[in-house]
Amino acid sequence: WDVMHEINPGLIYAAIKGFGTYGPYSQYKGWEMVAQAVGGAMATTGYPDRPPVYLSPGVGDSGSGLHAAIGIRSASATSPARGSASKWRCRTRWST
Repeated sequence: WDVMHEINPGLIYAAIKGFGTYGPYSQYKGWEMVAQAVGGAMATTGYPDRPPVYLSPGVGDSGSGLHAAIGIRSASATSPARGSASKWRCRTRWST
């Protein structure tokens, strides 16, 4: 980010990581099933006498992708007017 921002001050940067880029869980690996389980989406599925059910299609991956796309689009609409860069992060876990 630092080097690229110096080259292009209007840079728009987006990152998607399972548990974010900072915080107590940032070093954990994250993928769709983990995001659904930790985010609580799996707790609303299945039957009372059986384990939770994985949702398909993936709501965490597509949700975080949509959030990133909206953030990039919003930044591209406002960054040129301000003449400044945007750094945007999304956690897959929050997108479920």
